[in-house]
Amino acid sequence: MILHSKDVTQFNRRNAMVATGLIILISAVLRGLHLPVGTLAQWDEFLTLDRAHSFTIREDMWTVYSQNLPSFKKPPLQYWMGATFLNWELDLEVAMRLPSFLFSTGLAVVTAWLTALVYPRTPWAMPAVVFLLLCSERFWQSSLSAMLDMGTTFAAIGAIAGILATRRTPVWWYAVAAFCVFGALQKAPIALGFAVLTVFILWLHSLISDQKNCLPRFGRHFGVALLVTIAGVLFWPILQWLRFGEASIEEAYVSQMVERFSPFSDKASLQRSFFSLVTDGEQGFRIFAIGALFWLPFAYRRGETWILTVPFAIYCVAIILANGLVSPRYSMLFVPAMIIALIVVIFTYVQKPRIRLALVILCGALAQGPYKTPDQLGIIAAKNARFVPIASEIGEAILPEETLIICAWAGRKLRINPGLLSYYASDGRPFYRLRSSDAFIALLENTQIKGPYRGLCTEDQISEIGAYLVGVQKLSIDRKYVHWTATGLSKP
Repeated sequence: MILHSKDVTQFNRRNAMVATGLIILISAVLRGLHLPVGTLAQWDEFLTLDRAHSFTIREDMWTVYSQNLPSFKKPPLQYWMGATFLNWELDLEVAMRLPSFLFSTGLAVVTAWLTALVYPRTPWAMPAVVFLLLCSERFWQSSLSAMLDMGTTFAAIGAIAGILATRRTPVWWYAVAAFCVFGALQKAPIALGFAVLTVFILWLHSLISDQKNCLPRFGRHFGVALLVTIAGVLFWPILQWLRFGEASIEEAYVSQMVERFSPFSDKASLQRSFFSLVTDGEQGFRIFAIGALFWLPFAYRRGETWILTVPFAIYCVAIILANGLVSPRYSMLFVPAMIIALIVVIFTYVQKPRIRLALVILCGALAQGPYKTPDQLGIIAAKNARFVPIASEIGEAILPEETLIICAWAGRKLRINPGLLSYYASDGRPFYRLRSSDAFIALLENTQIKGPYRGLCTEDQISEIGAYLVGVQKLSIDRKYVHWTATGLSKP
């Protein structure tokens, strides 16, 4: 049987897609085995737990509660999912990690899709990109965490790929709309920002190069999808504004977004170095991947390449200027673009399949391979979970008439996560987490806050506030924190 070139191309494409699917499936199985292992480890995971749990103990599905009070910092999508899995009585770690795990599998799929759209020369770029993505430790950490980064990245990469797909089939605008709305309900309208930036870059490139074929196809589908996008993205902030007023917008967009990247923030002491923010502990392969990302438009001269490079360049400028708290894990948004760029540059300059394969394996080895142990991921004996026992003890003992007071001025090394306290210790009621003894005294002088009291403080903190309390009893101590009760107030 003689195969024509078209048949060979189809054969290669089919085999490459099968290989990509197998890599995604095998990695999903390996990561899935870690779902119930260890504990929630990262600070924000306990905030997710608290907010998801709030939907299981309240009938209000249209308000996110944090520390048992309405919160506007994040939209509800992943919290709704977590609450659903908690109601299914899944293991706590599984229930909290499962949304990110599902999003990570989706991210692998849309990254392969974006690779095929950016670099259609050979379908074998898809499995190479997916393999390196699954070698990333940040990918593993985000896919097995209760945080929101994986869902945000999935939405952003999906929106970019959808826009490129509209050049042939405009109906993909509906997928772009879905990704933008999904992203806005997941964490922030980041996917929408990526979509707008992608269209702008393609339009600008078409003007400069006179290559009109790189532009998306607009028309009726675009108009309908645009309306859906606007309505979906604005739905949650408008609902919160109608229910709670301008404070909801201030907290969601000013304190959570603008202040983080503002050059005028007062949190400069919390800022990390530029190098750590862009490499996130993955220096082994990210240095080469970042170099490839900036070289990509010159190595592979297509308009699509700029949509990968420009957003990361903007991010680099933003974190250089930022004076607020920016986390290295935010760079997860750009890991797929880095890896696509690295593979495209390799495949552009190296034509022999065996050398390509060797370079891909070498890059995977620099990323420490496609499997990560629980110890590597830091989910075993995580320090942020060390106060769960004493918080659980308080939650089991607290009485309906007692007011819970937490002393939170013992220093960074003894910080207790407020989400952990809310879930394990508060019995679903608001509590007071105070930053100084003066704040404690001011609270006790408020005649509306009456005893009895139950609290968690260090010995030194109890000595500071003990003169203002009557009937203090120290019930237990764990890791320098004392579980105590008091019957009322005293005037020293």
